[in-house]
Amino acid sequence: MNNIRRLLKSALGTSGIFLLLFFVGITIAGLFWTPHDPFEINYAKMFLPPGTPGHLLGTDALGRDLLSRILYGARFTFLIGATLAGISVLIGTILGVTCGYVGGLYDMLVSRLLDVTLAMPDIVIALAIATALKPGLISILVSVGAIGWRDFARLARGETLRWKECAFVEAARAYGASSGRIVFRHILRNILPSIIIYVSLYAPLAILTAAALSFLGIGLQPPIPEWGVLISEGKIYLVSAWWISTFPGLMLMLLILALNFIGDALRDLLDPRLRGWL
Repeated sequence: MNNIRRLLKSALGTSGIFLLLFFVGITIAGLFWTPHDPFEINYAKMFLPPGTPGHLLGTDALGRDLLSRILYGARFTFLIGATLAGISVLIGTILGVTCGYVGGLYDMLVSRLLDVTLAMPDIVIALAIATALKPGLISILVSVGAIGWRDFARLARGETLRWKECAFVEAARAYGASSGRIVFRHILRNILPSIIIYVSLYAPLAILTAAALSFLGIGLQPPIPEWGVLISEGKIYLVSAWWISTFPGLMLMLLILALNFIGDALRDLLDPRLRGWL
């Protein structure tokens, strides 16, 4: 509770939480209600500007209501971000903790794999995998997930190497505690704050990368109104119908900003080096 109160006292944390709650609200609303059918084509209503009665954010090149498409598409953005963060943190943390604790040949092999993959730009790996797969949700999850686990593994390994040499871990080992107990009770609980901080910073990167793949046409495909798809659909109309790309782009920007605000606030709150504990 004290940590929650300190988080709410932070200007960044409060701003990020309120923005995130706003996006959670519109995502939930989009699951049950939209002003219009987000897939309904109406050529009589093509390119209606924002503020048109019945179409608050205007319509797109096929006469579809933009607000409805943004609300409907929010579910894909949140699904992608949450799934990628969960997969990456699970795989990366397991590999990193076991490497750091076990050491030896296993640590060397995984570390060399990390070195090889980290030598290549993230977007190049994601593009190569997404291009090789059939465009869609699975393609995004596999391609972006293939780059996300590495940073979690490197972070978890480094933290494990630091904590496993501490006196309380040596004492637990001397008292005959099993390796599983040492890892879960003494090491994992101490590296958890660092993992939580990085999750909040990784999620916006995953969302942005997924949107970029959809924008390039190798992620989710039209007519699915994922925000990257919406931005891509309006890019050729930026001069005559700027709102088609602008409003989804603003939503994506504000969501990433909210997650970054929360990540910075959590870092200030949980990092012992910033709080003077170490």
